[in-house]
Order: sequence, then structure tokens, then C-alpha cells
Amino acid sequence: MEICSRCCGRLRRTIIQCPDGCEYLLESRKAALEKLLNIYGDSEFERNWFEVLHNLRLAIIKTKSTPFPNDDEIVEALENVIERRRIKEKGLIYAPKSVNPNVQLLVSGLEKILSHYEKLGATNTAKYESSQLNTCLKYILRQVRTARIKGVDIVRLISGVVGMNFVNIEATISSLRETVS
Repeated sequence: MEICSRCCGRLRRTIIQCPDGCEYLLESRKAALEKLLNIYGDSEFERNWFEVLHNLRLAIIKTKSTPFPNDDEIVEALENVIERRRIKEKGLIYAPKSVNPNVQLLVSGLEKILSHYEKLGATNTAKYESSQLNTCLKYILRQVRTARIKGVDIVRLISGVVGMNFVNIEATISSLRETVS
């Protein structure tokens, strides 16, 4: 089924679940990434950490909360994960939790992704150090905070940047990396 860019643009990711390889979706994702970089971003950092950033952002979007998490919940979850990791690195046995179930769902999803990278690394790489992953979390947190200050709907923007699947496919990465080159 062929879908024009205008139709896909209005219904993309809501009613129409475009495949990650859709040419219109790829163009849209590039434009959304450029907008995200204009809000707060570093092209080199995005390029070097593309897979990790993509999968952390996708974990935020794929959270099973209804409705999608809002900016405050995303900020709280990111801060919570960063704090939990800081406490763990110090050898303490304390895991702060939110009373908000949406935040806890976000925390769980983010921690699952981070655990994967600490154990296995990214595609064709060694596992990552905790400090490297913390830098990625803080980077996304700064993007979310800056978007909130500028009045940008960060959930919609992140939805536009990420595909439907967790990435480790070099072709997808290469396609979007061109945007941040």
C-alpha cells in the first residue's frame, strides 16, 4: 500500500503504523531530529551515541502508560534513573521510587535498555561503562528540559525522531546519521 507524504504526515504514528523503511517516514525522522538538535543538541554526540540515544528515546515512547507520559513525568523518570545509578555506583542499597506509576514504567523501560548496554554493548561494540550511559541520560534530560522551557511538545518530537523498533541495524543508523553529519 502506497501512502502519500501528506496523508502519512497527518496520520503517521497514530493511525498509520509506517514501517521504519518508509521513505516518507525517514524524511520526517530526519526533519524531527534536526528540530531536536536545534532545541538542544550536539551533532557529534548524536552521531557517536545514535543507537543508545535512539533506544532510550524509544523506551520513553513505548512506555505502556496511558496517555503518553508528559514532560514532567519524563523529567522525573530521567532524574530518578540518574539518581538510582549514582546511588548504586556508591555501593548503597537504596532505589528511589516515584509514587506516579507512569514514572515507574518509564524508569523500568530506561533501566532495561541501560542494563542491556552495560552487559552487551551496542551493535559490534564492547559493553559501555556506566559513566558513558549516564552521559546519554543527562543529554536527553537536557533536551527534554530545554524543550519544555521552549514550549515544544517533546513526546511528539521524540515520536517523530525514533522508529518503531529498537535499532541495531546499521542501515537505519546510517540513514539518520546523515542528518547529524
